[in-house]
Amino acid sequence: MRPTRLIASVSAALVAAASLTVPSMALAADPGTADDRIVLQPAASQDTAKADAEAKPASDQAKAKAKARGNDDPPISRARPISDLRESAKCTSDTGRSWVVVNGPGDVRVAGWAQCVGRSWNLDVTTGSGHIGGMTLQASDFSGRITIPRAGKPTSDVRVQLPWGASTLPKGSASAYLSLLPAGRELAGAVKVIDAAKAGRIDMSGPVRDDGTFILKASGDVLFANSAVLMTGVYRSGSNGVRGRGTDPTWALAGTAPTVKIPGATFDRARLTMTHTTPGVQGTSRVSIEEYTIVSPVRISLLDGTSWNATLLGADAGPRKDARLPGLTLQADGATGSISATRGQIRWNVRMPMTLVDGDLALRGNATLIGPAKLRLAPTSGVGDIYGTGQRAVFTEAAGSMVLQGRQATG
Repeated sequence: MRPTRLIASVSAALVAAASLTVPSMALAADPGTADDRIVLQPAASQDTAKADAEAKPASDQAKAKAKARGNDDPPISRARPISDLRESAKCTSDTGRSWVVVNGPGDVRVAGWAQCVGRSWNLDVTTGSGHIGGMTLQASDFSGRITIPRAGKPTSDVRVQLPWGASTLPKGSASAYLSLLPAGRELAGAVKVIDAAKAGRIDMSGPVRDDGTFILKASGDVLFANSAVLMTGVYRSGSNGVRGRGTDPTWALAGTAPTVKIPGATFDRARLTMTHTTPGVQGTSRVSIEEYTIVSPVRISLLDGTSWNATLLGADAGPRKDARLPGLTLQADGATGSISATRGQIRWNVRMPMTLVDGDLALRGNATLIGPAKLRLAPTSGVGDIYGTGQRAVFTEAAGSMVLQGRQATG
C-alpha cells in the first residue's frame, strides 16, 4: 500500500536518540518498498558545532566572523566613486549612510560607509585594494576612519598593514603600515616601518609617490660590542609590475662607531654599512691589540646584538719579543685570524709565525693569541743539537704545545 500521509509522534526518549527512521513520505513510481524511509538526524551538540567550525579553513572562519559582526559589505565595484573629497565633504545636514570608494596613491582604492553627522563627513573604511611599492594590499588589512569637518582640519587614522619583505637587520623582523589621509581631491599616503632585531632597531618613514613607489628616510642604532652605532640612510621601494615585471627594493645605510674597547683590544672608529646586496651589517676598522702592540685592519660582521666577528686583514707590525720567554720571537706582521664574540663571550684566535731559540735548538711554528694575554706556542719543526754531539740536526716534525699566561708557562 502506497503511503500518502505520515502522522508521527516522537517521544522525548526518541528525540534524545542518535537518529530516528520512519516510513518515507515520498511517492514512488512503483509500489513502495520496505526500503522507503526518512532518517531524522538531531542537531549537533554545541561542542560538536564548535569543533566543526574550528575545523574550517581560516578564510572561511574569517568570513563567518565578519558576517556575525554584520560586516557583510558590498563589493567595491558597487561603491559610489568620490572624485573630489572636498566637494563630497561639504555637509549641511545629517544624512544616511552610503557605500563609497575614494582613490589613493597609485592604484590604491579605499571603500567604506560615508555619512554626514553634525556637519562633519565621516568615512568608516572597511576594505580596499591596490599595490604599493611592489606589494599587493589585502582587503582585510584596511581599517580606520576619515573625518572632514565643514570648518576645520581633516583627521584620519586609516591604516593598511603592509606585507613587508626581508628585514634590513640580521635575524630581524619588520612591521610596516600605510597611512592614508585627505589631501585635496584624493587621499595621500605615507609609509612607516619599524625594523627590529637583537642587533638593533631601524625606523623608516616617507611619503608615497603618485606611481605607488616610495623613498624612506632610515635611521636607528645597531650594536657592536655593546656599543650603539647610529645608522642613517635611504630605503627605496620596489615598483609595481608592468606586464609582469617589477623591481625589487634597495637600501643603503651607514654609520661610524665611536672608539670601541674590549678586554685586550680597541677598535678605532669602525665604519659600518647595511645594503641590499650584502645581507646584515658589515664594516671595517683598525684593531689595536695591547699584547705585543699589534695594529691591523679588520673586516667586521655583526651577527646579532651579542655576536660579531672581526677578521684581521694583515697587521702593520714587525718582530715582537716576549719578556716571559726571552728566546721567543713573533712575526706580528704576518698576524691573521680573528677576534669574535658569541652571545657576548669574546673569543680570540690571532695567529702569528714564531721562532723559539733555546740554547743550541731553534724551533719554528705558530703562536696563537687565545686571550688578551694568553699565548699558545705550537712548534712544527726545528734545527739544532739536542744530543750534545756538537752536530746540528734538522727535525721536520715537532709535537706538543705550550701556553703562556701571566707569568706562568704550561704545556
